[in-house]
Amino acid sequence: MPAACCLLPAAAAFKYRFRRRTARAALVSDKVVVVVWSKIDRYKRPLGTVLPSSENVNLEQMRGGFAWYAKRYAADVPVIERLQYEAAEGEAREAKHVLWQQQQAMPPLEWLHWRESVRLFA
Repeated sequence: MPAACCLLPAAAAFKYRFRRRTARAALVSDKVVVVVWSKIDRYKRPLGTVLPSSENVNLEQMRGGFAWYAKRYAADVPVIERLQYEAAEGEAREAKHVLWQQQQAMPPLEWLHWRESVRLFA
C-alpha cells in the first residue's frame, strides 16, 4: 500500500528491491496490521499508513533509506506525520542509507518523467 508521502524509488527499484522487501517484511511479517487510509489515488489504490502494533511502516522505510518523502503529497498527510517523514528522510540522507548512497539520487516521479521522455525519442 503506498502512502501519500512515502514513494518507493523507481530507478533504484531493481537494485534495492530485495533489501527493501526484507526490511519491510521484518516490520509486518506474521503481525496483525492496521491500515489507516483517507484517500484513493488515481490508480484506485488506498493511500495510507500501515501500522503493525505501534510502528509506522512508512516511517521506518524512510528512516532506513528505502523510500522518499514526497513533499508534493504532503497536504494528504497529517502534520505530525509530515514532520516525522521529513526528519526520517533527513536522517537517512545524512547517514547515506541505501538510496542516499547514490551521488545523484533522482526522485521517483522525476525518474518516471525522464523515462517517458527517453521512450519518446528512442
